[in-house]
Amino acid sequence: MKYSTNDFFAGVTYKIDLTKPKGERITDLKFADGSAVTDKSDVRIGMNSYRMGHLTKKGGVLEGRSFPVLFDTEAEYGEEQGTIRNLTIRYLTEVKDGVYIGKPMQRWQLKGLKDSYAKQRDVVKQLINDGKLDVPSSADGRYSNIESINVKPLLFGSDKDKQQAIAVRKDKLKNASDAEKVTLERELILIDALN
Repeated sequence: MKYSTNDFFAGVTYKIDLTKPKGERITDLKFADGSAVTDKSDVRIGMNSYRMGHLTKKGGVLEGRSFPVLFDTEAEYGEEQGTIRNLTIRYLTEVKDGVYIGKPMQRWQLKGLKDSYAKQRDVVKQLINDGKLDVPSSADGRYSNIESINVKPLLFGSDKDKQQAIAVRKDKLKNASDAEKVTLERELILIDALN
């Protein structure tokens, strides 16, 4: 599976309306103070050159457009020390004394989802929050949350179907690769919790 990134923004709140056509899905865009972001609003975006390059290249959503560079961390701090990773490390060690306390932010919201799996979503969230279930990650462990946890094929109408699904997965575990074992063990936890 290809790893992809999703861009999220600080300093604003917005909704992503999945019922709208492409190009119109961002709605209710507001600054943190609640005032509306309009076409005339002065907006400054901090972004690394890698992400900006993908947006402005041929086929990118900003293809053919150019933007003024307001600050260049590479020019200011050097090629290695100017990376977002190294600036973050520096901030955490020098400013935060190695201690960071994360705060949940509710900057964006999805609209237009049919909520027919709300109960199952709550079960999965609880399993993750309790440390009983890990979110899918890349084989090398570098990236987490690389794919959705799809509960639909793990829901069964009878105990017989549930037991058969468990037996099939336990049998597959015997000859599974390490990556396959992770997926099968996740599915076994979900089958037990959701049915």
